[in-house]
Amino acid sequence: MSKQNKRSVARLKRVSGLVKGEEGGKMIDFSLTEEQELFRKAIARFAAEEIAPIADECDRRDEYPVHILKKLGELGYLGVKFPKKYGGGELGTLAQVLMFEELGRASAGITIGIYCHAVLALTPIALFGTELQKQKYLVPGIKVEKIGAFGMTEASAGSDLTAMQTKAQKAKLFATEACTRLCEQALQIHGAYGYMMDSPIQRFYRDTKVLEIGEGTSEIPRGVIAKQLGL
Repeated sequence: MSKQNKRSVARLKRVSGLVKGEEGGKMIDFSLTEEQELFRKAIARFAAEEIAPIADECDRRDEYPVHILKKLGELGYLGVKFPKKYGGGELGTLAQVLMFEELGRASAGITIGIYCHAVLALTPIALFGTELQKQKYLVPGIKVEKIGAFGMTEASAGSDLTAMQTKAQKAKLFATEACTRLCEQALQIHGAYGYMMDSPIQRFYRDTKVLEIGEGTSEIPRGVIAKQLGL
């Protein structure tokens, strides 16, 4: 293994948390529980049956399939992380991550819209809203009787909205740029065909660029990381 590959593997292990603990030298167990695995399979099936068949057509027609968002709400998937008393599943953050991972396999573009509703709009209400606000917005939001949105301005703070800590910034930077590199390699392998509208590769590449831009372009976390490292 070359030195560059060894550095890449070491970096991936650090980002993923695959490091030996202070006590006992045991590796962290990332295996899913039975409940989490069943949920992942259900979401994967939904994505394959409901999203994948329409992803290219929605992209060509420049349309967003709101019915997908509503169906996820009807099935109770959107509230997977939220408390049961508000109509959620209370399965935790990992279950929500699994949901977006499986939905994103079918279409990152469609999944971004779902993410904006469930995470950017509903999560702040769940964490910081009053009880009245939760009943008025969170409960119907989980059912998708109301659809949330995320608005921001870049007049003073740019797109560095959350001022995340170094660890989060490193993970976001590494994961999104790795995704873009994979799409670029796929384009390179397929040549001109990868750019054709009949190829899903061009859509994957356009979708993945959103990940580098959303919640702070790659330049933002680079600046934050450099500052926190004293560079």
